[in-house]
Amino acid sequence: MARKIVFLLVLLLGLLLASVSAYATTDTDAAAPDTGLTNDKVSSVDNTGTIQAIDTENTPTDAPVAKDAPVGVPSQAPAGTEPGASEEEEENIGYERYISEFLDPASEITDNFLVNIKWNQKDPVNNPLNYVLTGTVKQDSESGSPLIVMLYINADGVYIPLVCVDGTNIIEVSGVAFVSRADLLYLGSDKVNEIRIIAFRKEDADNLIPGVNLQITDKLITAKKTVIIPVPINLDSVLDALKVK
Repeated sequence: MARKIVFLLVLLLGLLLASVSAYATTDTDAAAPDTGLTNDKVSSVDNTGTIQAIDTENTPTDAPVAKDAPVGVPSQAPAGTEPGASEEEEENIGYERYISEFLDPASEITDNFLVNIKWNQKDPVNNPLNYVLTGTVKQDSESGSPLIVMLYINADGVYIPLVCVDGTNIIEVSGVAFVSRADLLYLGSDKVNEIRIIAFRKEDADNLIPGVNLQITDKLITAKKTVIIPVPINLDSVLDALKVK
């Protein structure tokens, strides 16, 4: 009988110990269901090749960023150039420094040995200031260098660019002729538009000599508005005139 009681006590003790062990294991797993993944997430900020945090408070939001520039460092345009300026605009600005001395109203004009330009009103009724420019190149270039034609108009004693329909006062001619349009400044028979034409080969831009490789031509244009006066027609008179006598 005593053996049975001892056996039952040992069995109960074993069951009790087993239940306590199972309870402890369950709590540990719940606290860390995936210990390895959790450790990777915590230590990933120190791994090589990961994306670093960006300090947006100290980074300009409206500054352009170069493609290969470090994060947070805005790219800068080369010194002496306007942001966003095209190569053509920069080149046009370059021509100005070569011909600025020839924009003095007192400068002597030359013969038309490079180009001849004719001016005609496009619409003398609705827009009498709009003129068509028809240019003919008179001298070919052995090297094939384009002809540069620059247009200016006298405004209160100062020559300013005469801008054509393409948005510039510079016409680059690679062939033998060109056509463009421009609006003059002054309308009326009592006002004269004083236009200065400067022409040279592109290859000679940095060494211009009037009469040798530089043409300076002045053109005076009086823009008059054409008025169409309606003529009344007497229908009866027309019919009478058409009758066969």
